[in-house]
Amino acid sequence: MNERNLQLDGQPPFGALRLPSPVESFRSFANKLKGSAISRRLMSLARRGCLALSTDPIDVDVFGSCRARLYPRSNRCEKRVFLGVNSWDAEEREYLAADLRAAPASRPYVFVDGGANVGLYSLFIASEARRLARPFRILAVEPDPVNLSRLRFNIAASDAASEISVAPFALGGKEDVGRLLSLQSNRGEVRLARAEETAAEGALEVPIRPLADLFAEADLPHVDVLKLDIEGVEFPVVKALFASAPDHLWPRVIILEVGKNNATTEAYSHCIEQGYTQIKRTHLNAILHRQSNRMPQLDEKNR
Repeated sequence: MNERNLQLDGQPPFGALRLPSPVESFRSFANKLKGSAISRRLMSLARRGCLALSTDPIDVDVFGSCRARLYPRSNRCEKRVFLGVNSWDAEEREYLAADLRAAPASRPYVFVDGGANVGLYSLFIASEARRLARPFRILAVEPDPVNLSRLRFNIAASDAASEISVAPFALGGKEDVGRLLSLQSNRGEVRLARAEETAAEGALEVPIRPLADLFAEADLPHVDVLKLDIEGVEFPVVKALFASAPDHLWPRVIILEVGKNNATTEAYSHCIEQGYTQIKRTHLNAILHRQSNRMPQLDEKNR
């Protein structure tokens, strides 16, 4: 892929907005730091230094074989992937990498990114699958027009459009229309307005779709992992999914945002009631496994 030829929506081609070489070398070195409190402090200082010498957006290579145009000043996850990637959802990514390695190689690994933001989880799966020479499919669901534009650019920059499909919708329990609220300081916290907030200034009308419909339209053969981070409206989404999706489209694994300090949510409790078991708890997420799930038999079309 020639990065000088890649252009989307009138934006400069990927590679045109890279950091100056000395700054990029420093960023790459600092990005190798891991884990400890001292390392996190050093990464924060290094990030500030790099951002002081640059403006948004910034073109970077991510997760090995993928590329992203990052806006670290307006999105917390983009900031941490820009510099601090080893501490960004490290436990979740470690689990996903192991799950991908263990999944049957005879079928595509299917990942659904519910609340995809700018696609960093999707790009991580794409990079890991490529490293293992494994077939994969990803459905990235994102309603916010700003995040959606960044997501599509990052998919194109990573030459992943044939494996990653985009659903430009908010998720809900039924087909509907909602109002989307965004925080300019952190676009990762874009969310649907609650009933009392629908008249909020700046709210944007967006279509709402249930997951089962999106699975059917994407013709997914199965779902290995559903990552669901949609800022507090997970319950109607999982309730509708279990009520209407066929058994083979119930996700084998769900990564569900539940909050800090071993909190639980209605969505979490409903997943447990449907036969899922928590196998790992991270800072904000619960990783749930469907104990009764068997790997589906695939016809030739889906092998």
